[in-house]
Amino acid sequence: SSLGGAYPKLLIYDGGDSANFSGIGHSSSQMDFMTNGWDFVFYADTDGTDERMRIKGNGNVGIGTTNPDERLHVSASLKVDRGNVTANTRIYLDHDNLTDDYYYWELNRVSGVMHFATNNVGALYIDNNQKVGIGTSGPNDLLELRTNTPVLRLSSTSGGGAEYAQIKGV
Repeated sequence: SSLGGAYPKLLIYDGGDSANFSGIGHSSSQMDFMTNGWDFVFYADTDGTDERMRIKGNGNVGIGTTNPDERLHVSASLKVDRGNVTANTRIYLDHDNLTDDYYYWELNRVSGVMHFATNNVGALYIDNNQKVGIGTSGPNDLLELRTNTPVLRLSSTSGGGAEYAQIKGV
C-alpha cells in the first residue's frame, strides 16, 4: 500500500478505520515513521510495561516521562558525551536560531573549566579548583570579579532592598 506518495509503506489501521493508522516506510534515503497524531512509545520489554521513550503527537519527546511538556523532557540524569573528539563539550541555548546571540555552557576537556557565556561572550568561569571568575577566565582567588568598574553589592530582598555592603574598586 502507499500513502501520499509513490514509496511503499506498511500501514497498520485501528479497527479498519482508514483515518486512524500508524505506519513505516521510506522516502528519499530516509526511514519514515507515521502516525495520525498518536504518540510513538518505545518499550524495553516484551509486555509493554517498561516504557523508555515517548514522542508525542505534538512533537515533544519524553525520556523517563509519559507526558513531556517541552520539546525535550528528560526525567532522569542526562549525560552529554562528545566521545574521543578534541573539541570542548557545549550545550547551546539559542532563542531564535537566526543570529549568534546564543547562550552556552562549556566544559573544557583539558583544563576542567566550566564556562558560561551570554551573547556569545564569556561571563562566568569555574575552574577545576572551584575558583569562580566573573570577567576573567583565570581567577586567582575563590571569587574574582574583573571589570573596568568593579562593584560587589550585597542587598536584602526584604525591607525595600536596603544595602548591607557595597565594595567598589579604585
